Amino acid sequence: IAVHTVASVLLAVIASRLRLQPQVALAAGVLFFLQAGHFRAVHWVSALAYPLAFVLVAVSLLCFAEHLRRPSWRWLGTTCLAVILAVLSHVAAVAVLPVSFLLARQHYGNVRQALPSMLPLCGLATITVLALVIFYPESPQVVQALEETAAIASAFYVLTLLGRLVTTAHWFFVPPYESQPWEILTGLVFICVLIGVFRHVAELRLWVVWIVAATVPFATSSPEVASRYLYLPSAGISVLFAWCLERAASCLLYTSDAADE
Repeated sequence: IAVHTVASVLLAVIASRLRLQPQVALAAGVLFFLQAGHFRAVHWVSALAYPLAFVLVAVSLLCFAEHLRRPSWRWLGTTCLAVILAVLSHVAAVAVLPVSFLLARQHYGNVRQALPSMLPLCGLATITVLALVIFYPESPQVVQALEETAAIASAFYVLTLLGRLVTTAHWFFVPPYESQPWEILTGLVFICVLIGVFRHVAELRLWVVWIVAATVPFATSSPEVASRYLYLPSAGISVLFAWCLERAASCLLYTSDAADE
């Protein structure tokens, strides 16, 4: 619970640093903390890897953002260390790489300048993953990642997980231990929504990338729909929900003010 609390605070901090309004960032942290689907990742000691990985991912993003703003070996070194520790906590933490790349691209304005800043992170993350595969091949996360699964089955499972981000966020439209066939369709609709958000809402692009990138590593996981798989991508959905709530509140205030006039 303590690690999850730290993760929630860091989500609010990183959301604020990445150009979201303070009220949206704060709401995102609160929503993430109160996520109903976190009952395994938070309550099971054996699932500590998930909140710990997110804490380290958040630290790496904060340090990387600071490095982009004020280039320094100290910030870059801290970023690299946090990425290594995050991947060691859970291999799905490699999702931080595409988010960091998009962050660098937004900072520099083009891909050519962004790529060099990513080389140390990508290199160290790759070495860390290879070290896990070679020296700790029987770890659950490595076994799941290397499990042979049909491509179509993996795609359907990713869609199911994406659908579960919506259906089990702060409510349970379906039993948490059962998978429903229509959740694949929910995931497909959610993908379309994410594409629209990515194209039209610039401040949410990083979080759209995070949601997808943090879900894909679980494509070859066991068929059971485990809530712990959703811990990392649920940070992104919390930000999206917080942004929607802020927009809805703003519209209500605008409508109220217009009616008073």
